[in-house]
Amino acid sequence: MKYVVKRLWVILFLISSVWSQLLKGTGLELDDISDFKVVCENFTSDGKKIGFTYKNVEAIAKQVLSRNGIPSKPIDDVSPNLYININVIEDKTKSGASLGYTVTMHLKFLRYVKYSAKNNEYVDDATTWSLPNYYMTFSHSDEVMDGVRYQLINYLDEFSNALLEANGNNRLPKKRGSKKDLSSQFEKPIINKNFSSSASSSASSSYSRVIEGRIDGDFEGWEGETIVKLMNGDIWQQTEYYYYYHYAYSPKVTIIKSGSSYKMKVDGVEKTVAVIKLK
Repeated sequence: MKYVVKRLWVILFLISSVWSQLLKGTGLELDDISDFKVVCENFTSDGKKIGFTYKNVEAIAKQVLSRNGIPSKPIDDVSPNLYININVIEDKTKSGASLGYTVTMHLKFLRYVKYSAKNNEYVDDATTWSLPNYYMTFSHSDEVMDGVRYQLINYLDEFSNALLEANGNNRLPKKRGSKKDLSSQFEKPIINKNFSSSASSSASSSYSRVIEGRIDGDFEGWEGETIVKLMNGDIWQQTEYYYYYHYAYSPKVTIIKSGSSYKMKVDGVEKTVAVIKLK
């Protein structure tokens, strides 16, 4: 009898474990897959100077999401928010000369939460899904727009795939045309009308400025002349002095071309580090 009871407890435990896993969500489950609002945070003065506005970024996001089959159509005031934060900072010398631009991008999904306490009802928001901060550096203002637009499309595609999967739909097809073709269809491109003609001419080459991959094996941080081998066979070496210990196995890396130089961002390390390609 004890054996039977023990078996029943084991079976109940396994069922409850599986059921709890089934009940766990990603935070992206929706009754209507389009029931969310796109929200862009106010941009810094440096960003506004080179043409970043709420309307422009919102227009890009909505057009990409519509192309992906999930147009933003919030039902009411408490619909979830897809929150887009793009922070642009112009680095300057003490004399005021420009050293280039550093851009941070962040996407997260916020849902409203209702709760009661002390006979009162409250409404707050909580982040249920997010992507890690993405760092970019650029030498000139006319590079910022295309580089940011390229990565914004990448992040919106990642969000689209996560939302589709969470709601029982297939992921986006891999071959859907280049991001360059898509960006040319924007109704409101985020290129300031005061830019020089070099801004538009740089658009065709800007998409090769961002390289993404993974480190082949262990990464133990930056030591001054660290050599990094990627899974695709490329080999890069650190060229600026910076020491930071961080262990990770096969972390994702992003390499950004800024003028004639390159900088590498390793997942888990906040700083982008100057590198050269050895192979």
